Amino acid sequence: MSLTNSYGTTTVEAPPKRVVALSSADADASAALGLAPVGISGSASSPWFTDAMRDIDGAPPFLLNDKVAMPLDDIRNLDPDVILAVGGTITRADYDKLSEIAPVVLSESTDSGREWRQRSALIGKVLGRSDAAAELQAKTEGAVRDSVRDYAGLKGTTILFAAASSVDGADIQVYPEDSVVLGALKDFGLVPAPAMAKVKKEGRATGGQKSPVSYVWPHERADELSADILVASVSQDDMADLRVGGKIPALSTAKQPSLFYAAGIEDQALRSGSALGVAWAGRNIVPELAKAAYYEGQRSAGK
Repeated sequence: MSLTNSYGTTTVEAPPKRVVALSSADADASAALGLAPVGISGSASSPWFTDAMRDIDGAPPFLLNDKVAMPLDDIRNLDPDVILAVGGTITRADYDKLSEIAPVVLSESTDSGREWRQRSALIGKVLGRSDAAAELQAKTEGAVRDSVRDYAGLKGTTILFAAASSVDGADIQVYPEDSVVLGALKDFGLVPAPAMAKVKKEGRATGGQKSPVSYVWPHERADELSADILVASVSQDDMADLRVGGKIPALSTAKQPSLFYAAGIEDQALRSGSALGVAWAGRNIVPELAKAAYYEGQRSAGK
């Protein structure tokens, strides 16, 4: 099997038995498809990954050191058949070094690495488990439908997803419609707020103009980030500050009656870009978003 990516062509001769996963999405997909990775990024572990690992045979994966830019020696010692990097971004230099160890699988296009269905399908093809990937997609889409069944009011609710900091003067990062996290939220019936058009026009794109990762938005203009629900991604430390101080400075002027703060595992689930993370978000985050949507509706109706 030959796979084309932005750095060249990767050839996988046979379904691998020893996989190293460089992102949480790669680790999730491998485990969900029944193959225990031999190594994963240290930050890839999650409740949904742990649950998936319980259902398959395999030793706990080696946790690669996240504090090292690319732990080549550890990866080499794991003797992988394939290195999965579909869910992350690696440099050309790292791609070349990793390719000396084993075939490196990247997304086949700019878009194929940004959506959980595409990621699952690609990794399923690489692992020789395309049928399992199709079953995983059907199961996850069923879980998504089940998660919103009791929340009819959620459909059509406008939303923005922004990363904010408790540091005074820190600007806000707003994520576009085609980002992984907005893709997950759209699965639940939410729609990008009209304010996104202004953000894309007047914000500063990061990650390249052609396919920006996010847009930097001035914190003093937070009141222009209008949506039914603003999901604010914050660090665990910032959540602690929020509990003490009652607000995130960058969002202090935001006219948002429905702010939902995502930190830690909730933030990881929304950003995961994996079938397992999306299903977890459906069970654990959707009820909170539905509650926020309900109160916003009540406020808008003057009740």
